[in-house]
Amino acid sequence: MQKNSTTYRQLILLAVSFLLQSTLASAQKISVLAREDADKAKTRLVLYNDRVCPLNTLALDFTSKLTGSTTYQGLSAEQLLLSIPYAPELWSEQELLHIDNATLREKMGITTQRARVKDFFTQRGEYRLKQLLDQEDSKPASAQDAALIDAIHTADEQIALFEANVKGRLIQPYSGTDVSTTLIKAEILYNSIKAIIPPISAESAFPIGIGTILAILGFIIISGLWKEEKTTI
Repeated sequence: MQKNSTTYRQLILLAVSFLLQSTLASAQKISVLAREDADKAKTRLVLYNDRVCPLNTLALDFTSKLTGSTTYQGLSAEQLLLSIPYAPELWSEQELLHIDNATLREKMGITTQRARVKDFFTQRGEYRLKQLLDQEDSKPASAQDAALIDAIHTADEQIALFEANVKGRLIQPYSGTDVSTTLIKAEILYNSIKAIIPPISAESAFPIGIGTILAILGFIIISGLWKEEKTTI
């Protein structure tokens, strides 16, 4: 596997061609990649989680981990992923991060389930999550709040993802020609189906979750398409 500098340049040029001015919930205006251009980037191949996948998979994972959803204020996952590196300071002011743990929100002084990246740093640049984790670690094991510690680690992963995207470490273009176009389209289709079906709670009457059903269905679809393509070569 190797990185494709040409593909990388194409992604950069695509992201630079900001054709749409989008106004977010705050009073600030942030230039974002036009939806049409973002959609064109969906099929670009990248290395992510030790495998080759379409940019769509990376974008959805990035957006859902940060925001708790596959979209953000009308922006697609690809728009968010590709727009952040070009205005990181402005994006750090947006309430991007979904914080589910009430104790963490209270300790951070956050009044809603949304937090800004800048909320996690003091005016002197100190990382507040490290301070909170150190406080918990200093307590006897029996007095530590396990749920809070898990929430701190989750929020830390969100911050790390945001930083990796800003610094250009997250998107790693793939240059190989050994990946089936059919498989890529099938994965994007599977992603689109998964994104619109809400998760099933543990109390559901279904014996298995919708996610499991989709995983099985996706495997069948992708396997079938792969076999079909092999027979036509």
